[in-house]
Amino acid sequence: MVPIVDTLLTCARQNIAFRGHRGEAGVVSATGVDPTENDGNFRELLRYRIRSGDKTLQSHMECTAKNATYLSPDIQNSVLNAAGEVVRE
Repeated sequence: MVPIVDTLLTCARQNIAFRGHRGEAGVVSATGVDPTENDGNFRELLRYRIRSGDKTLQSHMECTAKNATYLSPDIQNSVLNAAGEVVRE
């Protein structure tokens, strides 16, 4: 989960939009291969990390159940809200 949270916080710090114009869902390819359609900056950065050799993230994408990827927009918002609370404290 650390690579996912790190990527979320990187997007937030850089003021980069997370999602594309569609409801992106599902697992990011563990091989780092791009989809045929743009599915947002967050998911693309995760694929970039996999291509760059992040074995922890690659293993997560290969082995996790589809309902436990921690990539959904709801999870993204929860992580960002939690990070915001930590900053405010």
